Amino acid sequence: MSKQRQAIQSVYDEMKAGQREKEKYYEIPRNVDFIFRNIYEQCELQLKFLQELKEELLAEPQGEGKEE
Repeated sequence: MSKQRQAIQSVYDEMKAGQREKEKYYEIPRNVDFIFRNIYEQCELQLKFLQELKEELLAEPQGEGKEE
């Protein structure tokens, strides 16, 4: 789970840095800005899910949550 989180965070950080760099040289078209925002929101959603899953797994007492 940690590797997944790191991979998602890396994509997120690289995309943000790339967008900031592009903005130094030209105005980002509105439709491209929507695409960037969608990607960021998807990354944030995945990171939130992984964090909540981790918290749930750590809080779950041993033996519970297993269905037989």
